[in-house]
Amino acid sequence: MKKLLFSFVLGAMAMNAMAQAMSPAAKEAHTRSLQCLSKYSAQLDDGVSNVETIAKVVANSCREESVRFVDIWTAGVVVDKQAILSKVLTSNVESASFYILSNRASKK
Repeated sequence: MKKLLFSFVLGAMAMNAMAQAMSPAAKEAHTRSLQCLSKYSAQLDDGVSNVETIAKVVANSCREESVRFVDIWTAGVVVDKQAILSKVLTSNVESASFYILSNRASKK
């Protein structure tokens, strides 16, 4: 749990730095992606199943928002969008895991 929290905090710091360099449209798309992760983490968690398994389902459920975010964020820039999307989707699994664990802890 401490390792996951530490990873999440580092990821959040990196995302905060990244957010400062984003356009308003990209910030909005990023916010929608995080809101999707939070929403589905709460809806899909039964409180018993393996967190990583649920987190993968949550991340997949929010894939459309993530693709939209990457498309907006990288518009007009020559980058490997697939590589960036892959990293974003991996980060989404970690974020969903954090949301799930946070929700479970708050119910105790």
